[in-house]
Parts: sequence; C-alpha cells; structure tokens
Amino acid sequence: MSLALLLLIASCSSSVNHNAIRLRISSPDGRWDAIVFTRDYGATTRADTHVSVVKRGAGLPDEAGNVFIIDGAAATVVKIKWDDDSRLRIAYDKEYVVEYALHDFHGLIVFISHIPPPENKQRFVGEWCTEVTV
Repeated sequence: MSLALLLLIASCSSSVNHNAIRLRISSPDGRWDAIVFTRDYGATTRADTHVSVVKRGAGLPDEAGNVFIIDGAAATVVKIKWDDDSRLRIAYDKEYVVEYALHDFHGLIVFISHIPPPENKQRFVGEWCTEVTV
C-alpha cells in the first residue's frame, strides 16, 4: 500500500470528537470534580454540552459525559453547584432536550432541574457556578 493511501485511511478513521472544558469545580471534601464541557462531533453537527464527574485532578476522558448530556446547547445554558460532599446539582435551560441524565454516580446524588425563570433567578445569585474555571 502506498504511504498516501495509509495516511488517508488513518485520517478517516481517527476520532473527530473534541471535548472543550468550560467549567471545573471540586466537591467540598475535595474527592470529586464536576466538569461542564462541550463535545464537538465534527463540521456537520453542532456541539452538545456534557457534565462528567471524575476523581479530583483526573483528566477528562475523551468520551461523552457520564452524568448529563444536553442536545445542541452552549455550555452557558448549564449551571452546576455542589450542595455538599455527596450532592451535585445541575440546572439547564428548559428549551433544550436532555439526552442523558444519571441521578446516582458512585454514591453521589445528582439533582437535575430547569434554570428558574427570570423572575425567580434573584434567589440563585452567587449559588450557581457558571464561570470558566479550568
């Protein structure tokens, strides 16, 4: 086989998925990191927003989120916060479709809800993490 043909085959079979971390926050006890990231599947599709929980300081695997995926949304429509050492709260804009949601992850409880409407957002100021802190 020619070198050009081998390079063509290799480039076609390589993964085109790309994860971009938008937010990473640690649990209060420092055991876990919750990561909000966008996952881009290539030029012909739009990116989805995912949430994964990993051991603190661990790298983000090159795979889909392990606790939450929302279809075609920018990372800014997903907010996260730790209620305590074992409870993670995820809120998202109700205009988007949830593709995957896990409510129990290695003993962690994951609460998922809609972002409150504008008239109720005042009580959430300062509680939700939305800044990029990678």
